[in-house]
Amino acid sequence: MRRRAPVSSTAFLSRRTLTVDNSPHQPSMTDNLSPGSVEPNGTIGSSGGGYMSLPLRPSSPAILATWQDRRTQIRTLQVVFLIVVFLFVHRETLRTLPTMWVDHDRLEGFLVPLASLFLVWRKRHQLAALTPRPSLVSGAFVTLLAGALLVLGKVGAVYVLQEISLLVSIIGLVLLLLGPSYLTALCLPIALLSFMLTILEDLTNPLHWPFQLLTARQATAIMHLVGFPALLDRQFIVLPHITLEVARVCSGINYLISVLAIALPLAHLTLRTWPGRLALIVSGVAIGIVANWARIVLIALWSAHGGQGLHGPFHVLQGMFVAWVGYAFLFLGSWLLSRAEPRFPACRLERSVSPVPTQENRRAATPEEGPAACAAWHRAWGVAVVVLVALSAYLYFYAGRPTVLRMDLAAFPQHIGDWIGETIPIRDAPLRMSGADAELLRSYRNREGDALQVYVGYLSSQSPGKKIPNDATGELHGGADRVTLGLSTGESVVINDRRFARERNTPRLLFWYQTDGQIVADRYRMKLATMRNALLSGRTHGAFVSVRLDTRGDRDSERQWKEAERFLQALVPALRAYLP
Repeated sequence: MRRRAPVSSTAFLSRRTLTVDNSPHQPSMTDNLSPGSVEPNGTIGSSGGGYMSLPLRPSSPAILATWQDRRTQIRTLQVVFLIVVFLFVHRETLRTLPTMWVDHDRLEGFLVPLASLFLVWRKRHQLAALTPRPSLVSGAFVTLLAGALLVLGKVGAVYVLQEISLLVSIIGLVLLLLGPSYLTALCLPIALLSFMLTILEDLTNPLHWPFQLLTARQATAIMHLVGFPALLDRQFIVLPHITLEVARVCSGINYLISVLAIALPLAHLTLRTWPGRLALIVSGVAIGIVANWARIVLIALWSAHGGQGLHGPFHVLQGMFVAWVGYAFLFLGSWLLSRAEPRFPACRLERSVSPVPTQENRRAATPEEGPAACAAWHRAWGVAVVVLVALSAYLYFYAGRPTVLRMDLAAFPQHIGDWIGETIPIRDAPLRMSGADAELLRSYRNREGDALQVYVGYLSSQSPGKKIPNDATGELHGGADRVTLGLSTGESVVINDRRFARERNTPRLLFWYQTDGQIVADRYRMKLATMRNALLSGRTHGAFVSVRLDTRGDRDSERQWKEAERFLQALVPALRAYLP
């Protein structure tokens, strides 16, 4: 048996060398080539002319296209997973929004998300030309801020903060995953989403009372012009046969928001000059205001001629009348202004029209991402997932701790000072707290025959469906004054005093909020107190207290108020023994 001589690796490589090139063909085997060295082009060559070509990265169009498609598929799955987690985190807010739109006659809320998505679709070519540059620090900060707002809104039962968190979370995720360039391009679609939130109603609350007075004054002036007799008394319009009140919902503010929600995207899509866009938006708001005045006048004329129903046939004169008139004018004004724009070319905004990319040139135009860019995307995606998953877990397992009454309200004293009480069925209460865990309705009378009606609504914990303050109590603040009440203990408390009209036998309502023994008149301070208690002790309890005083004319009103003040001085300490 003969032993074969060992073959060195160099000799083996010289006999058979693998050749890999950039052609789509299969690699070939080249024999009898001597080993070589690394060439400047990145291949391993040989001095004998044969070579083994090993490219440092795949530059074949087919391989590159396959790699880009796989990267796109992975990122699509990542984005879909992130959207699912985002919807789960904000599920309560998204579930409550449609109910709020219907209850507040904000039907444009159903159109705003669709309009926002349409604007994003219109910018699809501009977005495709941008390069994602994740902003890890600023994006993570904004996303964490959105999470903090969501937690505060959840534990403190402040629904407005949960709505703000929804919008801030979208901004944070865009900044975190895509960068400032994408956020700039999407600023209008994201800003439009604010019109689907009820926070605008809270921001415009101070405008309701001035617009109530303005609407009543202008409607009365129009009636005088057409020869119809009417007398103005603050927000009340006294007619020969009926007295109309321009209530908070009739101020027209909510419907002006509806008009603006349609005017902004319509002006952006149909007009190309800033003067034209501004003219459409301002005129739409002005028409909405005047339409509300006309609505009040038509209601007065309809009721004067014996019309059935206060808001006209088929309720056509309800508040949505303002929105429908505004919508009709917006589309008509948009059509007229778009026809007039060619006459003013100097004011025209040039729009850059991007060509529609094909499958081939889209891949060619896509910048090739290196390892650093891919790592930045995955880090940003990981941070977003960690924040959203942590929020979803906390909100899912969080449960507010209910706080029971110190004593049952049914045992509340029947005698308070010189006043003797009588329990009334709770169904007869003119105003009740929605979802109250305990309620008290009692009528008190003194020796002079004065009557007071006391209502207490208590919530052991708050949630989006039952909260203090709510929409019903919020309407009472319009036109209410503040009254300082001195107690026998030397303490002074501030309560609200709402006078509904300056007529004979009209009610006067005194009301306040109470939590942890504190008397709170301002609704925003009550919300802050609720959030503080939720963070410090995990409790969100609270109570709404109202005392109704029926006056009997100006001659007796001063004496009645003195008697009611003494009653309140005894009522407040008695309630503290029952309410935690």
